[in-house]
Amino acid sequence: MTARNDAWTAREAARKATPRPITLNSKALTLEEMREGAELYNDEPVPRPKTRGDCRDGIRPCPWVSCRYHLFLDVAENGRALKLNFPHLDVTEMRDSCALDVSERGGLDWQGVAEMLNVSHERARQIHNGLAPVLREAFGGEG
Repeated sequence: MTARNDAWTAREAARKATPRPITLNSKALTLEEMREGAELYNDEPVPRPKTRGDCRDGIRPCPWVSCRYHLFLDVAENGRALKLNFPHLDVTEMRDSCALDVSERGGLDWQGVAEMLNVSHERARQIHNGLAPVLREAFGGEG
């Protein structure tokens, strides 16, 4: 077996050991689940960062899961579904919680992107291939 096959096998085993993302439809939540969510909501006024400069040196892992750059969850554009990217972790257990922090460190290779998004290497490639033409058009670049 070649080193490439060994690396692929190790990645595949790690991928299968990590729970995949879960999408929750808000219409499917029971009243009890909505009550539990309401109890988790902290209504004490805590100043939320307004700019990248405000949060750059903030608490990590970042507690602001509703931020569009937070890696813990994604909200559907219609607001009716939540995708928990790391259902097996609590927010406080995440190694990296902010996509902007990762970007400022210089980004990641394919495997790092796949792990960061909790998707397979192939899915990370598909996302890139779908976004690359859009980004090229928007920024007028090559590659």
